[in-house]
Order: sequence, then C-alpha cells, then structure tokens
Amino acid sequence: MRKPLALLLIALFSLSISGTLAQEDDGLSPGTTRHGTISDDQPTVEFEFQGQQGLTIYATMFATDFDFTPELRLLGPNGVTLEQTDEDMLGTALIGPLTLPADGTYTLVATRPEWEAAGGDFSVTGGSVQMQELQTGVPLEGVLDAPGATTFFTYRGEAEALIGYTTEGEELGVVMLTPGGDAFIYDGHYTSPANPLNFVPESGVYFGMIQTIAEGGTPFRLTVAPVEPEPITAGTPLGGSISDGMAHVFTFDSAAGKLWQLNASFGDAVDGEGWLEIHKPDEPEYYGDALAWDCCSGPGGNPRIEPFIAPADGTYYVAVNFDDYSDDGEPVAFEVALAPSTLVSLAPGTAVSGIVTPDSGTARYAYRGKSGDVIRVTVRKVSGEGAPGLALFSAEDEVILFSGRSARSATFEIELPLDGMYLFEVSNISYDLNDLEFSLLLETG
Repeated sequence: MRKPLALLLIALFSLSISGTLAQEDDGLSPGTTRHGTISDDQPTVEFEFQGQQGLTIYATMFATDFDFTPELRLLGPNGVTLEQTDEDMLGTALIGPLTLPADGTYTLVATRPEWEAAGGDFSVTGGSVQMQELQTGVPLEGVLDAPGATTFFTYRGEAEALIGYTTEGEELGVVMLTPGGDAFIYDGHYTSPANPLNFVPESGVYFGMIQTIAEGGTPFRLTVAPVEPEPITAGTPLGGSISDGMAHVFTFDSAAGKLWQLNASFGDAVDGEGWLEIHKPDEPEYYGDALAWDCCSGPGGNPRIEPFIAPADGTYYVAVNFDDYSDDGEPVAFEVALAPSTLVSLAPGTAVSGIVTPDSGTARYAYRGKSGDVIRVTVRKVSGEGAPGLALFSAEDEVILFSGRSARSATFEIELPLDGMYLFEVSNISYDLNDLEFSLLLETG
C-alpha cells in the first residue's frame, strides 16, 4: 500500500505565506491542506518553499464550490515560470509531476485566469511523486488524504486489448494518457467511477493518475481487468449473471449496411438499470465511443437497440452493463439476443398505425432519405391515454427533431441533412403507464 501522500511543502521546507493563507498557522506538515479565498482584493496567494534539486513534486488547486477556474503557477529560484496550468480534465489545476531543477526558493502562485472576474474559496495540496506501476488484475490501493491529493501511476498497454477498470472511493477521478500523450481515459469526480469496456489504442507505457476532491480525503482502490468477449449469433440468445459496475461483452460480424436489433432483459423485480452499447474498436475514431446505446426503450423498460446499421464490414462488440440500486450487491441474471431488424419502412403518402404499450416500449420506423429532401411528418393520437411524442434521428444518429408532447396531433416539415437511413421513434408521453394508439404519415414533394 502506498504511504500517505506527503504535502508538496514538506516539513523540511521553510515557508512564508501571503494573502488569506496567513490566517492559518505559518507552518505546514505532511498531509495538511491549505484553504484560502480568491477575490478582487486578493487575486493571488503565494507560497514560498525551499526546494531540493532532483525532487519530483506535484501540486493541485481545487475551487471548493466550483465558483471560478483555478490556476496555478510555479516559479523557480530565478523567478522564471517553470509550469503554469489552469483547470484540467478533472476540474483541478495540476502542476507536475515536475522534477525541481535546482536547490533554492520556489514560489507557488494560486490565482485565477486574467479574463475571469469570479472568485471563491479554494484548497491547495500536493506531494512528492512516487510513480507506481498499475498491473492488470492487481489492485492499486492507497489513501488520498485531502481534496486534490493525487497518486500517479504507469500502465503497460497492448494495442487492441480490451480492458475494464473499477474503483472504490469517494469523489474520485481517473485519467490515463496514451504513450503519445493523448487522452485515453478521463472519468470523474464521483463515487467509485468505473468503465467496463475500453479499447487500448496503442502499445506502450501509459501515464495515469487517480485523484479525489472529497473533503477529508478517501481511501481508494483502482483495478484494471482484461475483457474476454463471447461470440453471439443471430437467433441464439445468451445469458449469464452480472454485477454492479461490470460488463459482459459479446461480438458479432456484420456486412456494411446490414440492419440489426439487439435486446437485453434482466431478472424479475430487479432494483437497478441495465443498458446496451455497441462498439467497433478497429477504427480509431470509435475508440472509447459507443456507436449505439440504449437503456430502457424496449419491452418492460429493458434495453433495445433497433435498428443498428453496421457502418462497415467487420466485428462489432456488444457490452451489457448494469447499475445496481440495491444494497445487497448480488449478481443479476440477464439475457441478450441478436436478430436481423424487422423495422417497418415508411412509404411516402401511406400512413402507418401503431400502438405503444408499457410492454412494447417505443415504436420505431425507418426511412431512407437523401440530402436536401423536404419531408412532412404528421403524428396523430387515435385512442388511449397520454400523448404521442416524436423523435427523428439522422443517418449519423444525430437528433433532427424532438417533440415532447402533442395533445392530439402535430405536423413537422424537415429538410434532411444527409443521405442514408433515418429513424423515427414514437413514444407515449404520460405520467402513468398506458396504451396509446397512433398513426404516422410521411409525405414528400
């Protein structure tokens, strides 16, 4: 286990403080945090410390109530800025890891950007850096003893490997950068962040850090585990059990342009929420991003993706995820099924009738359109309780139209932005779960 992080201004350093921090004791000891206030009257707070050549350090500044953008500067013994940073991916200003170039007096300046007029309370903490190695299947554990406290680590990744990570701790954030310095993982701050499916983009040593903003700090644990996909074929459902924060991953092959439907169901009386994701990791633009996602549009509020239109030939990855809202932490049974899509295609001038029930979920229809075409779409309530809501998604899964409620009927005129398959969704906007019968008409010209 890692020893508690030493504060950047370790006990061996002599320190002078200006500004609001002078209200506290002048001395600093390992594991303490300084609090202050940035305002128009006091836009900067400075720390001076005696640094030693070769010591690798970090420091963070955290705006307690997120009232302003924190900014930190580190000045060397000659007064030259060694590093300057404002709010990073995790919402704190981070200096380092940085190796001090010489013995002498260093100055750490806590402030805000020149363009920002807001101010507020902040805390500053830091420590000496002892880089740790994160290994697959071996938890990295320790104590982050103050808001902004950070542990740094390296991880050796292999290109195209599938990994998931879990954490335990309060108000944690996790960052991992590729060997080339690009963002690979950034997640948080919240309690026990996790991501069950990540596609490693390149081989080499990754740089990472785990941080907390919890008042009083938190113990933490970070674990990376390999993900082993299971092939799934159309017409053959697969099942298993799943725990909170984890994922089961399946693969299937598809030709470009083929339409699919995916359905997942979970055990009876489940206190939680499941969802489906589809990924295609062998194209760089899809690393870490889902091609399709759904949590609750299927029968019984279960996840359903339809249609999924395969953008290219190749292998696709299906992740079944679950968030457990109960306190028992017991695994939950699930089943996932893959099948060709049976989606009804809309024909211009021909109205279709449908019904949305609590068991059926959202009704979906497809339409193949061309860029620049103008269509008119009318959705009409026929019978039942509630009101029809209409959404339209482009061939690139962008929201083109969203109508939250229409009392009886509504007509929309839309110019299509792209060539390709469009998806219409009709739902029942109701405070209660009721049946709703509707009609949908698409017209052109």
